[in-house]
Amino acid sequence: MPIYHGAPNGKIFAPKHSTIFAEDFKSAADMAKYLKYLDKNNTAYLEYTKWKEGPDEDWLALMDLSIVHSACRFCIRSADIDRKQVGEVLTGPYINDNIDLALRYEGTNAKLIKVRERGTFYMRWIYLDKGRDSFDDLETAIMDRYSTENPKVGRVHTVYKLWDRKKTPIHSDSEVRGLIDGEELEIIFTKPASLDRAHYTKWYYKKHGLTLPAGWEPR
Repeated sequence: MPIYHGAPNGKIFAPKHSTIFAEDFKSAADMAKYLKYLDKNNTAYLEYTKWKEGPDEDWLALMDLSIVHSACRFCIRSADIDRKQVGEVLTGPYINDNIDLALRYEGTNAKLIKVRERGTFYMRWIYLDKGRDSFDDLETAIMDRYSTENPKVGRVHTVYKLWDRKKTPIHSDSEVRGLIDGEELEIIFTKPASLDRAHYTKWYYKKHGLTLPAGWEPR
């Protein structure tokens, strides 16, 4: 069984429940105690081997990341840097919805969060009201903005700050409440939303015997 002590985004790339992460323990002694527990509890130990039976949707989500070509990622990053230097240009396919939301929340204490799927460029805006700004609230707001996608997206696999080079996953209420107004986040879904990545979706539906909407084709 692998024991990992390294970059915080390591959890993104490990199959679910396959690895012991040192950061999950307060001390080396606590981790040693847990390892001894696994050594004596075969049922608990075997939970760490179930991932070998086949990939789950979390693992497939990671495989989907490789679909976006490095040249595309370079262009997106170059445009991000330009946007950061000269300011955001209000354009793109989601601009009308973004402006409608901005007008709706104008004068309130709601916090603006800008989100996008990894491998895409344009942002969708969401707002978190004070007192309704937990991690679950963030996930709900994200899924609401992607609810019109066809085919439907999967669940949120990972969320991290766009400008965090380590891509440290956000997973706690306190981290969500610590986001600044206008924070930009990237999302990894268990099934991709972007049509530019939809060949994967077509493969996924075929593999699992699902039926795509009539007339739908990836571009």
